[in-house]
Amino acid sequence: MISLCILISSRISKMEDKELVKIARWLGITDQQFEILLSIYKLEARGEKTTPRNIEREYLNTYGRVPQRSNLFGQIRQLLGKNLITKERQGLYFVNFDVMYTMLQDRKDRFIEELNEFNRVSERVKDYFKRAALQTTKHRVEYLNHNELYDALAESIKDVDRFYASANFPTIFYTYPLAAGIGRSNYTDMVWRRCFKKGELNVLYLTTLNIDFPFNHAFRVYGDPKKAYKECVIIIDQLWNQIETHDNLDIRYLKEPHGMDVRKTDVHAGLRICRAAKGQKGRGDHREYKKGARRKIQHLSGIEMKCSNCGQGIQKTWSFCPNCGIRLNLRENIEAHPPRGAEYLEERQEYYDLVFKNFKILRSMGDILYGEAEPVRPRLNDFGHINILNLRKFSLSCLSPEHGYTLYKIGKIIGHYLVNAGIRNDPKIGRLIDKLNKPEKPWNIFENKTLQKKCEEFWIKLGIGFIKLDDINREEGKLKYIVKECSSPRIHSTRPPCFMEMGILSGMAEALFGRFWDGIEHRCKSPGDPYSEIEIYLHDRKEEPVMELLTKDESNSILNEVVGLMVDRSEIRSDRIGDFFYIAIDQAMNYLLVALSPGHAILSKHCGKICGERISREAKLRGINDAFNYLRDLFLYSGVGIIRIEERIGRIIIKMDESIYASGVENIHMNLCISLAGFIEGALNEATDQKWEVTETKCIANGHPNCEFQCKLIT
Repeated sequence: MISLCILISSRISKMEDKELVKIARWLGITDQQFEILLSIYKLEARGEKTTPRNIEREYLNTYGRVPQRSNLFGQIRQLLGKNLITKERQGLYFVNFDVMYTMLQDRKDRFIEELNEFNRVSERVKDYFKRAALQTTKHRVEYLNHNELYDALAESIKDVDRFYASANFPTIFYTYPLAAGIGRSNYTDMVWRRCFKKGELNVLYLTTLNIDFPFNHAFRVYGDPKKAYKECVIIIDQLWNQIETHDNLDIRYLKEPHGMDVRKTDVHAGLRICRAAKGQKGRGDHREYKKGARRKIQHLSGIEMKCSNCGQGIQKTWSFCPNCGIRLNLRENIEAHPPRGAEYLEERQEYYDLVFKNFKILRSMGDILYGEAEPVRPRLNDFGHINILNLRKFSLSCLSPEHGYTLYKIGKIIGHYLVNAGIRNDPKIGRLIDKLNKPEKPWNIFENKTLQKKCEEFWIKLGIGFIKLDDINREEGKLKYIVKECSSPRIHSTRPPCFMEMGILSGMAEALFGRFWDGIEHRCKSPGDPYSEIEIYLHDRKEEPVMELLTKDESNSILNEVVGLMVDRSEIRSDRIGDFFYIAIDQAMNYLLVALSPGHAILSKHCGKICGERISREAKLRGINDAFNYLRDLFLYSGVGIIRIEERIGRIIIKMDESIYASGVENIHMNLCISLAGFIEGALNEATDQKWEVTETKCIANGHPNCEFQCKLIT
């Protein structure tokens, strides 16, 4: 009987060993790494400390041998890099089963995909043999990356006499440093030499002349919006000069973006930019084309065009200012454009409808106030650290103080969400608002104690701060609020930095009362007052608020303070409200910033890069492993997301679950975590003293199951 038990036990043990070996193979780790993983878990199960010394002892007791100490730490680092174990502050290690399950699920998905492919092919194996036997020629499809594609293009036009191209903006007018910076030096050099120098290549471009493209390229190469702007001015000058000089260059302008093919359906008046043939000046359509060309170039050059916010020279085709980054109206000119009351309301409603429809976390905002909300992020919950919001705000105002207006206006839109998606979520409160909102008694809505209390509760539950309506001035149409423990109570500043909170209060008043409301901050905790005092006032048309903007130097100093608080993990606010806020606010702010224009998306990444560099410097990160371990811990602590790192040939992939910006967002065909890509890039650059390029390649908001960043070392 005893021998039978021993035999059964031995067989079970062998079966378990085989399964464990399979698990190690499925996880993609070595036998020794898996043995270390088991040793850590055994210590965990017994409640012992999982220090390196204890892991070494457990390994010896289990396997009868001891790995070299340097090798042990090397294998532990490999496990940390794969996220299979985590390291706590006391130097203890723990097995991360969540990541293990995720990796096994990924492996399972690949197995299923391969099995489906096997079934599909095996059922038609005879057909494939027949096709191979009857096929006379074999076609080859080859994938080319960006550099290979443009090198192949350069080779293909070496001996031809005509070259037809379609582009958003013709690369032929780029400066050599810019063309080289984006990997098109051989291609551009070949076109220049054969078209401009030798005159033996006829070039025809179909183009929308979208100046955003050279600006984006220049910003990526130089990393400075002002340098990118100057580069675009040079490019436009070259465009005009080359068209005037070369007969063999034909540029044809299209209003709408082109596709892979151009098909003529209806007859439309076109615009062709070319140089009139010698001896034919003023004849036929050449004159009209020449006038059209001049008009288009002047339109691109932005003659006598200035941003109404900062005075920077701009172009009519630009949707943002390269200096301050604000959204530009197409009617911008030297004089300030008139108030746009109706357009403001339409734009506000457009943003509101789009975000409300596609952002689940905003639709569930009322559940925070009136009941238990089912979290959009089951592991991290739906709150993020207040300093994530502060990093975003003050890195933006570092670039240009005028961004205070942008954040204020975003605050107003968020204020509308708080009322319409939150406070009105209770049908009783919604009916009460409708009942009180009467033209003959307009102020009843603010004097109602129930509504005042709901607004105060909502601010607390969302982690925005404490508010109290202190005074109602009917005659002057003003409300005075006392605000405590808002997003920046520990910030030192000579000017009030609470422009978002001021915008939120103004937006809430518009949503409750109607018409236009704006605010002014009279007192603030940051300059040394005991609390913030915000006055919002009623008016009949859209006006710019009266704001004392932070200077660049002051914003820079504040950003350094926020970075220090972030690295030290200092408490920002009292326990009554805590340091975390509902991420619906950050999701709305992030979307509105990224969606304003292509320029804002670039600025968002640039701001993230600034923050990542400063965090890395303040935390004294050294080396790539140090940077990744710190980022993983920081993102987890601050509620940004759960990341895991995968090393591949020539690049590193960071996969992130439960993104602070994209969780719960429908497929809106956008990458929303652009600023986080910049953050990671800045941290890696600073920690390694090398240049990295980090790109968000997948995003939940672009229809993917998680967000993914590709990190490439630029040599």
